[in-house]
Amino acid sequence: MAYTTLAEVKTHCGPVTGNGEDTYLTAIMNAAEVFIENYTGRVFDADAEAEVDYSRVRGLPGPSRFHGNMLYFYTECADTPSAITDSPTVIMVPETGPPYYGMYITDGAWAYPTVTVKSYWGYSKTPPADIELAVWMICKWLYDARHSTDTDAVVVSANGQVLIPQGVPKDILAILDPYKKMVLA
Repeated sequence: MAYTTLAEVKTHCGPVTGNGEDTYLTAIMNAAEVFIENYTGRVFDADAEAEVDYSRVRGLPGPSRFHGNMLYFYTECADTPSAITDSPTVIMVPETGPPYYGMYITDGAWAYPTVTVKSYWGYSKTPPADIELAVWMICKWLYDARHSTDTDAVVVSANGQVLIPQGVPKDILAILDPYKKMVLA
């Protein structure tokens, strides 16, 4: 996982000089990346190819990923596969470009009993600029909160108003919301 660098986080959190807080900053950077993946349901740094197997054997638990000439992926694919078992000719879906959610065979046949697809699995090979910005913003928010006591508790202001922390700032969520993966029930 590498949505940004420690040097960038240090710049956006302060700037922070020296390496006295590197462990803490690395921890909040990792937490920000995990939050983004959990919130959106997506991975934004498919930095290495991996092979994924799709079984064509009937009767296995779970729905078939094959529907006629179409193969629906388990997760998003960030690039055209570099290898597919038996090398059929396929059209990636959507045809407009990644992330792909499947492929349609146009020539050849799906291998039996297993089709292996080698590609980059995730929304993108590298995080989009606004996802990197969201990481920096989350890191800054967490870094600033380290000395604050009003982020985890109800606070009563001087004039008696009750202030309840709202959680993750809305400007961060506004960046992430368009990336939320739609889940069908």
